[in-house]
Amino acid sequence: MSYKGLSSDEKILAKLHPHPLAFMGDVVLWLYTIIVTLLAWSKRATISAKLSSLPLVGGWASSFTSSWGIFVIIAIMVLIPVIVYSLFKITWRPIASAVIVVIVAPAILAYLGYNVKTAVAAVVILSLIQIVRVDFKRRRHVYIVTDRRIITEYKGLFKSSRRDIVYSRLTDIITEKGFLGKLFNFGNVYIVTQSGMGLGADYSALTVGAGTTAGPVAGGAAVTGGKSVNVPESRPQYVLYAVPHPEDVAGIIADALKASEEAPYLRKIVEKLDNLKEDREG
Repeated sequence: MSYKGLSSDEKILAKLHPHPLAFMGDVVLWLYTIIVTLLAWSKRATISAKLSSLPLVGGWASSFTSSWGIFVIIAIMVLIPVIVYSLFKITWRPIASAVIVVIVAPAILAYLGYNVKTAVAAVVILSLIQIVRVDFKRRRHVYIVTDRRIITEYKGLFKSSRRDIVYSRLTDIITEKGFLGKLFNFGNVYIVTQSGMGLGADYSALTVGAGTTAGPVAGGAAVTGGKSVNVPESRPQYVLYAVPHPEDVAGIIADALKASEEAPYLRKIVEKLDNLKEDREG
């Protein structure tokens, strides 16, 4: 195996990509979008009848039967779980993609004069394209383990990033498997450096407050106490994310780390032996 940016005598021990199931959360969201869109379209008459019985929306709910109003329901049902997922992952990209697919694209088609059925088909097709894009995203994450360093690289369409970690800076190796990882044997390998990179923080807090009212004047006070705990956490481009057989990968890194630590001492021993040989020959 070869890779750009390596020394001529540098040996690649492993070249990895995330497991095909690594970004299953993104795939599930787009499958959910397709199902919601098709169900909303096929059950639009039932949805209209249900909403018509409600006191506040009954007057305009009947328009969902044959107009673009059905996309209001689709947008609400899609965006709520997408927002929750994005907050959990701490990223805005799923929200932006969902807005483009279920709001912007139908709005453009409506402006151009296309019918609702065409817009429904467009949402389904765009969602399928997003599922394919997820696998391209997976393949753009590349992890290289050599006998001298660990390289994590993300080759994005608009942005690329690369992180090189030499073994002298490495302080810990942590493996982690989720539920799917246990079933299919893949997980994260966190490379913790001396600066603490590879670690995040979970924070829990408790707030106690009290208030009082005296005539027109009101006052109150609150006290907050919390504790943070360092946990292995990082972006996929800065950690060996969802790699197959993580324990084996961690073992390869540990062996390379041990060899790199022993190398300076071996060189010193060889130098001393060479000096002794020269002294005897002299």
